[in-house]
Amino acid sequence: MDEFQQFMTIRQRYSQANALGKAIMRRDLQAEFQKFTSPSVRRAAMTFLDAEIEQARISAEESQKKYAAERTAHCTRARERLKAWRLRRIPRSVARAVVSESAWWLTHSSGSPVRAPRHASRIEKRGEAWTIEFGANSFEISTYVSAAASKLLEPLEKIENGDILDRKSLLKLVRPVPSRCVANYKGDRYEYYAPEGEFLVFGAQALSLDDLARYIVGSSGLSRYAW
Repeated sequence: MDEFQQFMTIRQRYSQANALGKAIMRRDLQAEFQKFTSPSVRRAAMTFLDAEIEQARISAEESQKKYAAERTAHCTRARERLKAWRLRRIPRSVARAVVSESAWWLTHSSGSPVRAPRHASRIEKRGEAWTIEFGANSFEISTYVSAAASKLLEPLEKIENGDILDRKSLLKLVRPVPSRCVANYKGDRYEYYAPEGEFLVFGAQALSLDDLARYIVGSSGLSRYAW
């Protein structure tokens, strides 16, 4: 096989590697181009390489612009959502999900705690706020969502500036919030309702702090840019 045929074969393999994003293969094939001794074949190879490298640069820039535009649009939606939540404009669907995603029966007949998503059917709206009663106490859903939203606005700003956040840090940020969202039978909020392990316990029923954190971070939209 003469050098021109070799060049055409390597060129085809290079284009395939480029399409598949295989950087190591591209590097190896570039090294093969350097071995040509025929001036005309070598020029053709270098011209091809220059064109491929330029196209790769343009594609990378376009991808970066697309990613930045998508991130900006996503963050704008997340900010609008969090601001609405902070102002306690909370849809019924969100209030229900807060409970359905985090409620547990601790004394189930199986002998182990089990999830209790149907508790969400018991949520009530008092004035403009969502709440759910657990015996003599109640969990103030709107207070929780509003307080968690306030905490998530700061990391959202970092994401808007291009940072990639640690998802665990977001969960840790909002995990303590529910303990300040429990009220007694008079409607007076406890300064701090101590959890038992991962649960806020109300007799045989409980809300999981971990589940609450996962839901609120996930539904806020921030988890898309947190690893």
